[in-house]
Amino acid sequence: MSADVRDLALRVTRGGASDFFDLLDEYVVCDNRGFPRPDTAEVVFGRDRVIDQYVRWWGTFENYSVEAEDVVRTGKTVAVVIKEAGRGKNSAIPFRAEHTQVWTFRDARIVHIELYRERGDALEAAGLSPSRGN
Repeated sequence: MSADVRDLALRVTRGGASDFFDLLDEYVVCDNRGFPRPDTAEVVFGRDRVIDQYVRWWGTFENYSVEAEDVVRTGKTVAVVIKEAGRGKNSAIPFRAEHTQVWTFRDARIVHIELYRERGDALEAAGLSPSRGN
């Protein structure tokens, strides 16, 4: 692999949605079972459907922001600790959350994404002990 996956993940998390979308493989799989959300399928297949899922989620908020608090690498996989904030468009209720995504790369493209509500669950799925990710 020509690019380090941690460096790719850091670039994407700093660059915004279009940089993230550019790294998605055409056949990417997004597994949401560890972080179920309303109106989101448990597993989403394909780049266009994954992009639609993210755009739909982000579109439910005003003043939405997302940042990576940490990126932990193991092999071809990274665990990205995400902090989100915003305000519900319809409810005006403030929203703050943290979750962790595990991204698996092949040929510098994200081929698999797993979302987890709990950091420890994500680190375990990535093959890391939770204490290494803190």
